[in-house]
Parts: sequence; C-alpha cells; structure tokens
Amino acid sequence: MSQIDIHVSLSTLEEQNFQTPDLQQPFASLTSENFRETLAGFNGTKAFFVKKEKEQMKEQMYRLLDNPIEQYLQQSQETLTAMYQEQLENALGNGAQLFIAEITSHVNNSLAAMAGEMDQDVLLVKQEQLKKHLERRGI
Repeated sequence: MSQIDIHVSLSTLEEQNFQTPDLQQPFASLTSENFRETLAGFNGTKAFFVKKEKEQMKEQMYRLLDNPIEQYLQQSQETLTAMYQEQLENALGNGAQLFIAEITSHVNNSLAAMAGEMDQDVLLVKQEQLKKHLERRGI
C-alpha cells in the first residue's frame, strides 16, 4: 500500500504584490527659459483670442514639449516593462511550481481513492473539520 497524503488539497489563493518602480520626475530639464520666446509672442488678450494667436502659441508649446514628452514616455516604458516583466516571470514561475505540486497531489489522491486505499474515517473527519472552519468564517 502506497503512502497517501492525508491532507485535503485545496487550491491556494496567493495575492501577488508587485513593486512599482520609482520613475524620474518628468521635464526636470525644462525651465522657463525654454518658453520665453513663445510667451514673448503674447500681444494682449484681444490678439490672443480674436486673432487666433492662441492657436499659434499652442502649436509652439506642443513643438517645445513634443521631444521631452517622447523621451519621458520611452524611458518610463522601458523602466516599467523591465521591472514588471521580471516580477511577472517570478510570480508565474512560482505559481507554476505550486500548481504542479497541487495537481500531482490531487492525481495521486484520486488514484489512491479509486484503488480503495483511502481511509473513509479520515475523510469524514476532514469533512467535519472543513464544515466547522466554513461555519466559523460564516460561509
């Protein structure tokens, strides 16, 4: 008679905690000097709103910010991808090992039950323990 795992195998639920990387402060290299020429084009509120200088200023601002934004997004994406990829691979690797162990235990216990090697008294005790545990938790 082979040795049977007398523990009831239930799937484990492990919450995965991922660490968030520290990202650089965006646009640290930009100063008011970068915007001086664009802001110097402000010729009063009438020209700004009526003569559509607002649109011209907006386009100039977009051109000034386009490259720094692209650089920041690229750096952040690389940082986030690298860190989360590593954490995900670790989590999946550990989860796969636990999953394999649970499946192996389940299959072995099922085979033992079909072969009549399981002690029904032990199973009844385990059933009562589970009922009491669930009742205590209000389930």
